Amino acid sequence: MENRSTFLPIIMALLCSACSMMDQRDYFNQMDNRFDQPMFMPKQDFPVVPGDTGRAYRAHDEIMGRVPATAEQRERTRYEDSIKRELSWLESSLSDQDYNEYLSLRDSLGSDYERIYYLRLHPNQRRQYLQVRNIAPKNYYSAQESSAGYFNKSLSLRMSKQQVLSSWGEPDRLDVAGNDPAAGNERWAYNKGGRVKFIYFENGLVEGWSEQ
Repeated sequence: MENRSTFLPIIMALLCSACSMMDQRDYFNQMDNRFDQPMFMPKQDFPVVPGDTGRAYRAHDEIMGRVPATAEQRERTRYEDSIKRELSWLESSLSDQDYNEYLSLRDSLGSDYERIYYLRLHPNQRRQYLQVRNIAPKNYYSAQESSAGYFNKSLSLRMSKQQVLSSWGEPDRLDVAGNDPAAGNERWAYNKGGRVKFIYFENGLVEGWSEQ
């Protein structure tokens, strides 16, 4: 019992001296002060979020950014994302000519919902839709009308390729059927004002045509 009372003051003295030797760590001592400025600066190298007492004004967007989204908000976000994906898919599916025409109409069509509705219409119905809403560009109808006149050029069965070239000019696209190009089995495509006329040749002579 006497030995314990002797060693107790010694142990306490050692603990106190050890504590005095430890660093008194604080924010300032953690910074590197070998230069004019600390190595790491608050608000520059790491974020500083002050405590919010509730007295300072907080904008609505800031408040909503700190509040978890409700189930309704998450569902609406997913729905809006699906609308954007569908519109992007429809736009990417357009041909170069249709896409350029769509660009001239896009701002006038309205919301993403109205653009999707327009793009899902059959090409032949889009003109009527634009006429009803009176939002087509000035050159849209004239291009459609000129294509109608263009496709009324002389064309008859058993015409030769040279006769078609003289009346219609060079096709916008030429497809060869079969493995023998010399056979003269071809399909010529003429694109005008968003409409396409196909002329079919068999053995080098016109065998029919179609229009889209």
